[in-house]
Amino acid sequence: MQTTIKLNPNIAKQIIADASQKGLPVEVYLKKIIDEDERLEAMCEAMKDELFLADLGEIAEDFRHADFE
Repeated sequence: MQTTIKLNPNIAKQIIADASQKGLPVEVYLKKIIDEDERLEAMCEAMKDELFLADLGEIAEDFRHADFE
């Protein structure tokens, strides 16, 4: 799986600093984080779940109305 994500410069600098501190290339550091973090896998699965996405859409709609109150 290959994903492209835009990062703000501060987060990118922090990732580079963390990888450097651990003595790892950034690619290896990020792969290690992704492979070890079960939350990312759970989020990917949730994004394929139609019921979850429907609920998420309803929640977003509720917040859209709350912004105007």
